[in-house]
Amino acid sequence: MPHNNNFLDLHDKLEISHALLSSVCAFFLVPAALITARYMRNNPVWYKIHWILNVAVTLIITACFVMGVKSINGNQIGGKKSDTHHRFGLVAFFLVVTQTLIGIAVHFTRAGGPPPGLPAPGKHWSRYFHAFMGICTAGTLFAAIYSGMHEWTKSSDDGTVTPTAIRVVFWILLGAIIIPAYFLGFYFRRGTWKGKGPETKAAADASEESVEEKDRDAIEAA
Repeated sequence: MPHNNNFLDLHDKLEISHALLSSVCAFFLVPAALITARYMRNNPVWYKIHWILNVAVTLIITACFVMGVKSINGNQIGGKKSDTHHRFGLVAFFLVVTQTLIGIAVHFTRAGGPPPGLPAPGKHWSRYFHAFMGICTAGTLFAAIYSGMHEWTKSSDDGTVTPTAIRVVFWILLGAIIIPAYFLGFYFRRGTWKGKGPETKAAADASEESVEEKDRDAIEAA
């Protein structure tokens, strides 16, 4: 219940910390991990950046989950008292941890045949699954944050509401920046589905041209 004493109690402090840390993950760390994997596959440091970001996300989301459970005294995770935000939060936590474990397992897979319909020799099917799960995990995090904005308005002890500006920024970051930035990568780096990125293709083309030049020189010399 609102207390209107112009100070934040433990409940509100936990919820604010929970919201801030989860927002950092959803709007910065998770997109950075996804975009790194999307655009930097031909750079040898991409995997190191990717796993560092994912480990950071796992640790922070775990802390967020603990703070969220503490703020509701652990009695609204399931059952009749559970609501949309609690359910999204629980699923998001499960997906983040699971996705990290999948990523570790996928790192040790060997190249195999492509999934049906995907002309990508040299990639194990589990890597596509890991990428798909990453998108699902990010989507669930955004859904949890969106429902959390309504949760604050409904449950804040301070009696405040989520500012409209925060909601606007949410949609700008998600719809105008993060989603386009990621999915444009499928166009700009469409060669990665065939096991070739732009840099690899350029190097191959240069190599072919070099061979052709050597052949011409040999013919002229003869």
